[in-house]
Amino acid sequence: MKSPIRVALLLPSLPVGGAEILILEEMKLLATHDNIIFEIILPFEPGALYEKVRATGVAISVFHATHTLFSNLKTYGRILIFLRRKKFDILHVHLMYHGVLLGKLAGTPRVFATIHSYQKFSFFELFCLRFSDKIFGCGEMVADMMKRLFPKKSVICVKNGLDPEIPDKEKNLVPKRKGEVFISSLGRLDAKKGFEYLIEAIRHVAKESPDVKLHIAGEGKQKHLLRQQIANARLQKNVILLGHVDGVTSLLMSSDIYASPSLLEGLPMSLLEAMRCSLPIIATDIEGNRGVIKHEETGLLVRTREPEALADAIRRLVRDPKFGKELGKKAHQVFKNQFTIQQHCHQLLNEYGVQGCPNEILEHLKKC
Repeated sequence: MKSPIRVALLLPSLPVGGAEILILEEMKLLATHDNIIFEIILPFEPGALYEKVRATGVAISVFHATHTLFSNLKTYGRILIFLRRKKFDILHVHLMYHGVLLGKLAGTPRVFATIHSYQKFSFFELFCLRFSDKIFGCGEMVADMMKRLFPKKSVICVKNGLDPEIPDKEKNLVPKRKGEVFISSLGRLDAKKGFEYLIEAIRHVAKESPDVKLHIAGEGKQKHLLRQQIANARLQKNVILLGHVDGVTSLLMSSDIYASPSLLEGLPMSLLEAMRCSLPIIATDIEGNRGVIKHEETGLLVRTREPEALADAIRRLVRDPKFGKELGKKAHQVFKNQFTIQQHCHQLLNEYGVQGCPNEILEHLKKC
């Protein structure tokens, strides 16, 4: 009997983010696969998703680097020794592309890298990525970008995915008063997510629709600035910063609209979560979002950094909920056809060269 393929996943940490949620979804489905053995390597802190990922049964090694140059270099040396000792068949790198060099120096037979955002790369990142045996783009837009930088045959689109089944424990709705309209938004509170523009849009909308409530789930460096913006605009009753939410599906299922004001994305997991819940989506017209949302068919796309454009889209969906429900219904169908974790894992296993496929994946693919 052929030995299982041994795969190391290298990423900085396991905070709540799109790449990390994707890995959690992968491990839920593949951690107990007979023909593959995963191990996760974290150079830095464990992160908020650590316990959830560990509960899937996958082994995780945390090196606790302190984000200083000396500590980082020392940790990379320890990881290099670790890789040589463990003799993995594949090193799959996420978010820290210099990890590709570690894999090559360790003698790992195959080294892959997944690109999670539509972004600009440093010269050193491009240099490191050139040593990848395969480069995965998390969506078509990202893959097309990488094909302009690297040989096309080495770049493959492996779309992000989520489990289409929502656990019953995540179906508990958030209380809502009659007449209230809930808008939700998910993401790290940093500048590239554009939350300040969404809050400003709510300031415009709340003047005529005071029952509109925006719930933002996430943590990050901009939390204090956003709180100050909310206070200055006297929007404490209309905009709620929820912080980290364990299980955002309940929030989404209680919402009427999902809004993403982001300035930069790859293939956003947050949009997939909204599509899974059949929510009408308002998103910025950027490369990553266009790979998921088709304007006027599965959502509304608006210009970046323009609160009034966001406000107009919100007003439209508030005034015409029937149109919103139609958008959400079509978006949900696209999600089921293209963005399930079973489809993602089936392709990933093929790229890894793993023989056999879990019955759960095969049964799902028959339905697609």
